[in-house]
Amino acid sequence: MLCHCFQHFFLLFDLELELELEREHQEYEDLTAKYDLLEEDYVVIKGKMVLEKDAIQKYNLIIAGINSAKKLIKYLFRLQIQRTPSFEKRARHCGRRIENS
Repeated sequence: MLCHCFQHFFLLFDLELELELEREHQEYEDLTAKYDLLEEDYVVIKGKMVLEKDAIQKYNLIIAGINSAKKLIKYLFRLQIQRTPSFEKRARHCGRRIENS
C-alpha cells in the first residue's frame, strides 16, 4: 500500500512538473512574441527619428539661408540709404547747373 501511495505521489508530482514546464514554456513564448513586437516598434521609431533628423537639418539650412539673405538685404538697404542722399545732392547740383546755363 505504501508503495502504491508513493507511485501515486510521484505520478502527481510528475504531472505538476509537466504542467509547470508547460506554463513556463508558454510564458517564454509570450515574452518572445512581445520582444519581437517591441523590436519591430524600435526599428520603425528609429527610422522615423532618422527621417526627422534629416528634415530638421534641411530646415536649419533653409533658416540659415533666410537669415543670410535678410542680412544681405539689410546691408544693401543701408548702403542704398547712404548712397541716396549723395545721389540726390548730385542730381540737384546737376539740375541747378542745367538751370543756370
